Amino acid sequence: MKRILVFSAFALVSVASVFAQKEEGHFSIQPKVGMNVATTTSEAADPRIGVAAGVEFEMPLKKVVSISLGALFSMQGAKGKIYEDAQSIKMDAKVRINYVSLPLMVNVYLAKGFAWKVGVQPSFLIRERYKLAAAQGNKKENISGKLSDLGFNVKNVDLSIPVGLSYEFSNFVIDARYNIGLTHIVEDYNGCNRMFQFTLGYKIKP
Repeated sequence: MKRILVFSAFALVSVASVFAQKEEGHFSIQPKVGMNVATTTSEAADPRIGVAAGVEFEMPLKKVVSISLGALFSMQGAKGKIYEDAQSIKMDAKVRINYVSLPLMVNVYLAKGFAWKVGVQPSFLIRERYKLAAAQGNKKENISGKLSDLGFNVKNVDLSIPVGLSYEFSNFVIDARYNIGLTHIVEDYNGCNRMFQFTLGYKIKP
């Protein structure tokens, strides 16, 4: 785990160096907004729909290869149903975990405007909440709060591998990615993040 984080930090510094040293080329800034379909590797988890929004900076390295670094607000988590047969209790559970993500991507342009991309994405926790809607017969109760209040220690850093495709037309960019979580979301819990992310961006070339 430490080696992965060190590699990520080194890669981010390397990208910053490339951006600083490059004096010519088609550097671009891309504001983007879209949707996450997020869940976890837990079998009981259903997807949570959330917002993704931020900006991405891209610099060509060769004719068909570029490198990009983004900063995105990302709403993740999951939801599911819990049943307690002994007491006939039904609960709808929602877990909301929000991050600031820094996707570092290598983009390979397979055709004009069409790119395949892969990278590494460290994400930093900014908010974690849960909500339970419990029902027992005619009795209903809503409970909400922080996961830490329930004894779950959500990790401050999440690491994932994003893989995806994008298509650019008239400076608009449609981007679809699948994020494969590498780290456990919570201490002493084996669940990892999984997420489809769909965004629409607009490339600005200063």
